[in-house]
Amino acid sequence: MWSLLVLLQILLVKETAFGIKLTEVRVPKHTIKDHSVRLECHYEMEGEALYAVKWYKDGHEFYRYVPRDSPPVQIFPREGINVDVSSSSLSFV
Repeated sequence: MWSLLVLLQILLVKETAFGIKLTEVRVPKHTIKDHSVRLECHYEMEGEALYAVKWYKDGHEFYRYVPRDSPPVQIFPREGINVDVSSSSLSFV
C-alpha cells in the first residue's frame, strides 16, 4: 500500500514539476596528458533562471558558474586540473 502511495506521489510530482531540464552532458571518455578538453553542459531553462553550473572531479569541485555572483566564475585549484576561462578550455595534467 505504501509503495503505491509513493509511486502515485512521484507521478504527480513528475507531471507538475517545472524548472531547468538537463538535456546533455558531454565529457570526453579519454584525454592525453597536458592536452585540453571541452566539457559541455546543455540545458533548457523552461522559464526559470539559472542558479549555478558546477563541475567536479573525484568528488571535488573545480569550477563554478553562478550568474548572479560577482565575478560569476570561480575556479578551485585541484591537482592535475588547469582551467582556462578565457579560451573555455580545460586540461588535465
